[in-house]
Amino acid sequence: MTDLKPRHASKGPGGGVVGHGPRRALVAGVRSAEIEALVDRGPSSARLRNTIAKGASKSLLPCRTVGEYVDAGDLAPLLFKSSLWSFGVATARELDFLVDSFLHESGVGATECVGQGDDSTAARPGDDERKEEILALLDGVTYADALKGGTHPSRLARGIENLGLLRESIADFFRRKRSVHAHLLEQENFGAMSYMEIKDIIHTRAIAELARNCPDPEVLLDQCLIIFETADHEKQELVKKIDEIVSSLPPANADLQGLLEWGLSLLMERRSEVIRRRYALDGRKTETLDEIAGGASVSRERIRQIEEAGIKKLAALLEYTPFRTLLRMRAEEFWEKRRVPHIRDAEIHGTRKDLPAHMHLALDVSGLTPKEWMAEAGTALRNGVVSSGLNSARVAELGEEFRRIESEGVLPTALGNSYKNVDTRTIDAAAACVGEDLRHSDGYLFPRRSGIRERRGVDLHRLLREFDCAAPTYNLFDAYKAEYPDDRCGLPDISVAMKRLPNLFIQIQDNLWCPLGCGLKGSIPPLRAEPADEPSSANPGTVTDMLYRWLEKRRPTPMGDLHRRSKSILTAGQSTNSIAPILMDRVDLFSRVLPGVYALREKIPGDGQLLDGPLPYLLNMKQARSYVYGRRAGEPWGTFPLWNPVTEYRLCKWAKSRVPKSMYRSLLSIASIDDWPVEDKERANWMRAKEREGRFEIIKREPPRDQDRIPELDRVLAACLLAVERGALNWMSINRVMGKRQDAATGGRGLLAFAVVLGCVRTPDGPVEEQFFLPHAATGTARKYASRLSKEMMRTGKLDWDSGFGRDVLAKIRSAPREDLGWVSEAGILDMLA
Repeated sequence: MTDLKPRHASKGPGGGVVGHGPRRALVAGVRSAEIEALVDRGPSSARLRNTIAKGASKSLLPCRTVGEYVDAGDLAPLLFKSSLWSFGVATARELDFLVDSFLHESGVGATECVGQGDDSTAARPGDDERKEEILALLDGVTYADALKGGTHPSRLARGIENLGLLRESIADFFRRKRSVHAHLLEQENFGAMSYMEIKDIIHTRAIAELARNCPDPEVLLDQCLIIFETADHEKQELVKKIDEIVSSLPPANADLQGLLEWGLSLLMERRSEVIRRRYALDGRKTETLDEIAGGASVSRERIRQIEEAGIKKLAALLEYTPFRTLLRMRAEEFWEKRRVPHIRDAEIHGTRKDLPAHMHLALDVSGLTPKEWMAEAGTALRNGVVSSGLNSARVAELGEEFRRIESEGVLPTALGNSYKNVDTRTIDAAAACVGEDLRHSDGYLFPRRSGIRERRGVDLHRLLREFDCAAPTYNLFDAYKAEYPDDRCGLPDISVAMKRLPNLFIQIQDNLWCPLGCGLKGSIPPLRAEPADEPSSANPGTVTDMLYRWLEKRRPTPMGDLHRRSKSILTAGQSTNSIAPILMDRVDLFSRVLPGVYALREKIPGDGQLLDGPLPYLLNMKQARSYVYGRRAGEPWGTFPLWNPVTEYRLCKWAKSRVPKSMYRSLLSIASIDDWPVEDKERANWMRAKEREGRFEIIKREPPRDQDRIPELDRVLAACLLAVERGALNWMSINRVMGKRQDAATGGRGLLAFAVVLGCVRTPDGPVEEQFFLPHAATGTARKYASRLSKEMMRTGKLDWDSGFGRDVLAKIRSAPREDLGWVSEAGILDMLA
């Protein structure tokens, strides 16, 4: 029998216990006395002795020493009742009396004895440090993890949850075994059997976790002996349990498919067979529930239940394997192999179909949708997933901007300089995975279901931006056909494409287009005088065909002559009224070589014809007057194909003896004689003539103000763009901006007045009656308004005075200063605004 006398203590003269050492040593000795020895010494009942002895032999005593019993306090009897068989209330009172008697006999009070030891059970000498190292391997495993993957009574999970232990580490179960035991026993319907069950679950989970960290059997056994504090007689049983758990673990270094095969091998044969047939494993074809049910002579629903139960069990078996880690690695491989770092929701289903059969099973076992699986190595967004290689927050932010663009404006649209520093992949992902059915291509945002016209319009916009300035339709058409020879479109298709996208293009003047969304610089290229390589054809018998055939045999012809000769040009039933629109629209066939004069593009006269040939369509007062007014107003050479130095020389030479002196002197006043194709001697004579006689003497009468009308707001934008590009505006260019005849008296007066009032151009110096006919130099304000109006046009596809933006512009005009406006009168502005 074990000696019960406190260590380091002996009987004193009065029979009391006195310590030979410090008082602390006495208390320690009392605490170390074993419960089994205390009961064996008696006096105790046979039932108490037998119960304690049996519990000690099986290492079931919840408190092995007096110190542990005292530390447990009021829970000590409950711990013994729940841990030992045949341990009732009377037995518990008897044990409590024996402990109290021992403390009294030893001269140590219960209060003094409490808390002098640690909460853990006694460890083997030298094992404390090793034990903590082992428990550190289990710190990441929770009670909830231990409960997963098996079928357990609900009281177990409920009792642990009520104590708030689900998220706690199972390592603490071994560190605070008695406290956890006592707290669990306080739960309703949670007795000794429940405790033993949860203990077995945690031991099983600990063995599995330690086996994954170190599969060596000897090391694993040693680790379990240390943390379980297993008695020697239970060692063999522990070895058997370890063997069973280790043999049930998946093969080391198994891949995803290997883990699934391992799990299927542990299922009941019927479940495994149904799953293999349903998921087309082993090279089979996928079978439906009905096909499997028919062969097994059971119902379709029964097959579904077997499949569902099999997948559920398979998920439980794989719960604590590297299954989810491997699944995530496959997601990472998916993104590494994918050329595009994003995927739309609409594409995910098709992508799943391309996955191997075992991946379909893996996704269903994991409970992940394909989108959630892809997001394992990326981020799920509103309408898709992006890989981890992209900044998902930036993609989401950009996508919301695109959604606003789509809701507020028209598509396709140019993203412009606002996004020039954003990675193209981020823009693509934002459009596809956040926007509502959008796509991005080459800096343009499209509706996903866009057609050839939208794509053609975007390609035209890109080409027009490369011109770096406004360009005539046929120049753009030639560039487009050179770039995209397979697009079988004609020049009318080009015009239609641009007109359909008012948020990308604006027609500044007749057949002169400017891209929205880019800055303007340079100058308008001269209209081409060389013949086209292949003039576009016209359908036989149409008005276009008749005009083409007639002009093919003739020199440039004024519009008036064409109207007068329409009966000889057209056939019966064809309308004369269609002549002018066709000549103006079919710029691929016809060219306006001079104001009101048309010719085939391939029959535009060259310099030799201009110098020597008869030119009745040019050498007349009407053309001379238009040329003088145009050049004096600042119109550049190339405004019409025949406005060039050769034409100017021929006009001056003709006017010298054929027209009134006022016209001749006016021509000399605007002549650029240095550019004429003449010998130096003749050039010197003309220079002296200009010095003597060159002065502007044909004054155009000021038009009546009551005919001015408020221009459309998009015409204000066109005027600002033209001012920025040319550096000036004049009354003739403004007439063409308004779609009027170049020398119309009132066509563009109101628009030019608006440009002056807004500060986009300055009134020229000189007499007030002549200012209107002179160039109006552009200011920095023109660029500001061009930018503001362009952004609004790009956003909405239209400009309207009744919109909030239009009202703001009108307010600017009303509040603008009225000083130094020259020819622009305040009364005329107010009349337009009325």
